[in-house]
Order: sequence, then structure tokens, then C-alpha cells
Amino acid sequence: MKKTLSLAALSAAMMSAPLASQAATDTTTFDVLLTLIGSCTVSQADNLDFGTRTEAEVNTGGITATSTVGITCSNNTAYTVGLSGTIGARNMTSTNGSSVAYQLFQPDGSTAWDNASTVAGTGNSAQQDYTVNGTIPAQTMTLNAGDAPDGDTGISLSDTVTVTVTF
Repeated sequence: MKKTLSLAALSAAMMSAPLASQAATDTTTFDVLLTLIGSCTVSQADNLDFGTRTEAEVNTGGITATSTVGITCSNNTAYTVGLSGTIGARNMTSTNGSSVAYQLFQPDGSTAWDNASTVAGTGNSAQQDYTVNGTIPAQTMTLNAGDAPDGDTGISLSDTVTVTVTF
């Protein structure tokens, strides 16, 4: 009887345990994806300051100054850098309308720089610096009657240039 009970218990245990041949599996795969796009930022744009000058110095011209524009683009991303404004029509103005003409040139110092005449580069994930060369040519500046250039404060003239990086 003991043998019968033992065999019955063993038989019951084996029936409740899953058999390897009874186990089922299913598999599939999935892809891991990324779309990597190039990116660029204008990481630096320093003011171009012609300093403090007299009307006679401005009218004589030949005043120069430089600025630095820094562009940071991802590796191997081709880009161009343009500056707003129109070649030959740039003016710094006062709040009363006095004006002084100026020109901007690319790093080579001789090619005018605007949005149509751009500088090209290829990104390397580090900031790449470009020199903006500014010149005040000889001219007869426009001095508005509402501006009185005294020897202490002078007249503040300015213009805003937008740097555009296209990639």
C-alpha cells in the first residue's frame, strides 16, 4: 500500500509540473532608432565699436574697428554666415536723425558682408570665430540740428546688425 501511495503521489506531482515539451515561447525584434540632424548656433557676437571721434575725423574717413562673430555647428554641418543690411547703405543714427555711413567686410578685409554675400564654413562641434571688419569711409556726415555735439558727452550713434547662420 505504501508503494501505491508513493507512486500515486509521484504521479500526481509529475502531472502538475510542466513538461519541457509543453512550454511555449515566442520572440520578435525591435529596432533602436535615432534621426540625427545638424545644428548651429551663433555663440558669440561682439559689438563693433568705432570709439569716440570728432566730426572732422568722421568726414575724413578711414576709421576702422573689428568685431568677432562665433559660430558653433555640429561636426560636418555646412553653413553660411550673413549679416543684415545692404552693402553701401549702412548707417549709424542718433535718436534725432544724425547719421554716419559705415561698411562691413568679411574676414578677408576686402569683401563686403551682408545676407547675400556670406561666409561659408563647416562645423567641427567647436566655436569658429569670424572677424567682422568695419570701416567708416570719407563722407560728409548728416548732423541733425537737434543734436549738439559737446565736448563732454557727444552724440551716440548706433545701428543693429543681425547675424544669420544658415545650415
